[in-house]
Amino acid sequence: MGGPSTLPALLAHRAGAEPDRPALICGPHTLTFGAWYARAMALASGLRSRGLEPGERIVLRYGGGDWTAYAVAYCGVLRAGLVAVPLSDRQAPAVAAHVLADSGASGVLHPPGAHLPDGVLPDGVWAATEEEVEAEGAARTAVLRAPDPGARAQILYTSGTTGTPKGVTATHGNLAHGCTLDERRRPLRHSRHFLHAFPVGTNAGQTMLVNALDSAATAVAAPQFTPGRFARLIQEYEAGSIFLVPSMAIELLNSASTGRYATDSVRLVGSTAAALPQPVALGLARAFPRAQIVNYYTSTEAAPAQVTLLFDPERPDSPGRPASLRDLRITTADGTPLPPGEAGEVWLRWP
Repeated sequence: MGGPSTLPALLAHRAGAEPDRPALICGPHTLTFGAWYARAMALASGLRSRGLEPGERIVLRYGGGDWTAYAVAYCGVLRAGLVAVPLSDRQAPAVAAHVLADSGASGVLHPPGAHLPDGVLPDGVWAATEEEVEAEGAARTAVLRAPDPGARAQILYTSGTTGTPKGVTATHGNLAHGCTLDERRRPLRHSRHFLHAFPVGTNAGQTMLVNALDSAATAVAAPQFTPGRFARLIQEYEAGSIFLVPSMAIELLNSASTGRYATDSVRLVGSTAAALPQPVALGLARAFPRAQIVNYYTSTEAAPAQVTLLFDPERPDSPGRPASLRDLRITTADGTPLPPGEAGEVWLRWP
């Protein structure tokens, strides 16, 4: 069985196979695959009933406590053949205004009770909650063509730490690459739940959304990161996999929260977004002695391609062993492969 051509196709498959299975939990909200699919389809129908054409851009402005609503909005936009532009509500008004203008957005979806800062919404651009648009879609019967895998699906803006945020595009096929329709090959099968606290609108957050669609484990999204809350959620859900950035890992270790809660369920600790410092990796290995520490690295421009390195406490000076050598190569600057033991550039193959 091959992989899905798009993320909406993956959602349809999961909803058909396990409609009552929880896919995503955030605070008091739980989203099953069946509800996720039904709501996304209603939203897609509502968006198209507004006269939007395939390829138009929709900004999704959501916060850390809105992960279930954001998941519905994201898949609904993609299913309608539109382009999703994720935007965290933590971003400053100037950044939000830039994303809206630069992306050429036709509309903004946001959770109930949220409001855009004054002056951010350009003339002619509408704003609505995903619930309002879902209701519009439920009142109509729309025939939606499946999105073209080669069509643009997402524009994700870089953090802008070195300048004005830049939009990075991805196609439907790119986003779904590596996902599976085979239940026997689902990732994170060692876990009933995986836990993260990444914000909407980040590359790490988007990876977690794809994990929620594709993995065997139910996603648990913490609305915001605090060491005590994160450790408590590990205990509450017996999380088998947890995902952090190095700054979160440092806070978690310094707080000693892992000693106050039962965290022995953890089998995988994934760190992403930056290099994992050696002392932090060693600290995580001690705090979670039954877990494999994994350092994931990519860039917004390269995602979802990434380098996966398995940390070895016996060789702490090494960044880690590659999880697979199939798609990695050490080369000269011009791409010529080098023999074992030679230093060079790391090249990652991607279709």
